[in-house]
Amino acid sequence: MKKSIFLLLVSSFISQLFPQSYNTTWVGAIYTPTKAFDVKVEGRFAYVVGWEQDYWGDYYGSFSIIDIQFPSSPNLISSIYINDAYGIDVNGSFAYIAESNAGLTIYNISNPSSPILVGQRILPSSAKDVKVIGNLAYVADEYAGLRILDVSNVQNPIEIGYFDSPGRSFDVEVRDTIAYLADTDGGFLCVDISNPSNPILISEYSAEDVVVDIEIKDSLAYYTDGYSGIKVLNISDPNNLELVGSLYLPYWCLGIKISGAYAYVAAWDNGGLRIVDISDPTNMQEVGFYETLGKSRDVDVIGPLAFIADWDGGGLQIINNNLINPLPNLTIISPNGGEIYESGSQLNLSWNSENLDSLTVIDLDYSTDGGYSWHNIISNYQADSSNYNWTTPSSINSFNCLVRICTINTLNICDICDNTFSIIIPNNQITIGTPNGGEIWAVGSNQNITWLSDAIANVRIELSLDNGVTWNEIVSSTPSTGIYIWTVPEVLSIQALVKISDFSDTSVFDMSDSRFIIGLTTDVINSNLEQLPEKFYLHENYPNPFNPVTLIKYQLPIKSSVTLKIFDILGKEVETLVKEEKDAGYYQISFDASSLSSGIYLYTLQTENYFTTKKMILLK
Repeated sequence: MKKSIFLLLVSSFISQLFPQSYNTTWVGAIYTPTKAFDVKVEGRFAYVVGWEQDYWGDYYGSFSIIDIQFPSSPNLISSIYINDAYGIDVNGSFAYIAESNAGLTIYNISNPSSPILVGQRILPSSAKDVKVIGNLAYVADEYAGLRILDVSNVQNPIEIGYFDSPGRSFDVEVRDTIAYLADTDGGFLCVDISNPSNPILISEYSAEDVVVDIEIKDSLAYYTDGYSGIKVLNISDPNNLELVGSLYLPYWCLGIKISGAYAYVAAWDNGGLRIVDISDPTNMQEVGFYETLGKSRDVDVIGPLAFIADWDGGGLQIINNNLINPLPNLTIISPNGGEIYESGSQLNLSWNSENLDSLTVIDLDYSTDGGYSWHNIISNYQADSSNYNWTTPSSINSFNCLVRICTINTLNICDICDNTFSIIIPNNQITIGTPNGGEIWAVGSNQNITWLSDAIANVRIELSLDNGVTWNEIVSSTPSTGIYIWTVPEVLSIQALVKISDFSDTSVFDMSDSRFIIGLTTDVINSNLEQLPEKFYLHENYPNPFNPVTLIKYQLPIKSSVTLKIFDILGKEVETLVKEEKDAGYYQISFDASSLSSGIYLYTLQTENYFTTKKMILLK
């Protein structure tokens, strides 16, 4: 199974692997403080506005500026709380925001790290969208239609004209002397704005459902028609609008952006991004899609990259159109799960590479604890070599090994073995299963110490609290059944190891591959163990892959309202593990997937100041 992944801010996965994507690849994502509603990309920055309701039902919004110079690692430059915001346009050093009841607001963005409100004009209704052409701003003002403002003085925008549409206005596009207005009752409206102080309706075209968003390309207007898909009008004669094409999509179609031969549609109802070939507007075809975790509300496009304002997904999602720009790919061939090798033997690592240039180099790493920690095999190795002969360290004795391959001078593309394999010391008759590194066990809890053994009657089990410097006996002799139920003693350590040896021959033994933690509770690791964390962080679950229980660890530098959720691969919520306020500290919680089927799942950590997603694999 191919599972090349981008190791980015948010856990990612290659589109060809999963049913929620086709001809697309997830590139990057970043969380915004509120649900994202509209996005505008200008130069190296993406400008995102949105809104949501608080506990008491009051609306509030946010304005975020995101550096997208490196799309695989978008960086939140600044974010400020504003009124609930529905639309944004950028012109020069200013951002113009349709800020609901606050009307049109204007922010100086010459310093992206510190946007400053410099102007505002309250409008009769609720501002939903804005387009700025020269010194004029055109605002779709819901119940008050189209409002035209002179913004030559950004500190004092002045309304100079308006057109009161028959219904609710939600979007506006402007070309030359015509404004195209999305109206719930009138449908698609053409408004003559040659005299901005007296805009006049030219014509209208009734929607099959409801016109939501409009894009103009040459003499054609493309618009989303709610649950009726997308429509194409010939607007060469604004007095005689003619429908030339339509495409039904089984979603509530909202935002639309035209780039080259493609229309990019933000589809609600988990439709995500839909890519439509419009080279023949009379016979449009859907040619790609990516179903985001949330509900896609708007989209902007630069080159092959689509930037999605993802409502429930929590911010900006960046998706690549593989039809324009096939992304490079790595796939491990061997070892890929289930193999058994001897420690100290030579292991041939092999992989396939696609769309990589001859200068691309990689890092090869291995793990002996199911991916909890990694060790380098070789760095700066040629990706197109396709194989590497690795002499495994003679000290490895684990059935929980993985290999990882990652590019290091291009987009950070990686692949990991589909499943664990074994590297065993010859003639060694004991191999520890748990604890094998990374676990967090609470004092007083009952935990299973597990191992594999061959022709051994009894074993001795010992515990070290200082990374193997000294050892204390857990049990002097117990039958070698492969499991021992241990009541964790009331001691605290972040350097705990377990050693199991043959009772009759202590030279035959195995110990934990790496340290585990003994904490005060099953949830929090007390701050007496180490200093409070300096940053938010969600750790990789351990073990991974797992069956059926895995541990998820996270850390909080400050007191925070924490939500930790599990989703399936289609974005459906499976379980909420944590939803409460927690003090600063280190935490862990177990996830029992006994009732779930094998597959890939996502887990997300969200606080007021942090959001991230990681991937885990359930193998039964």
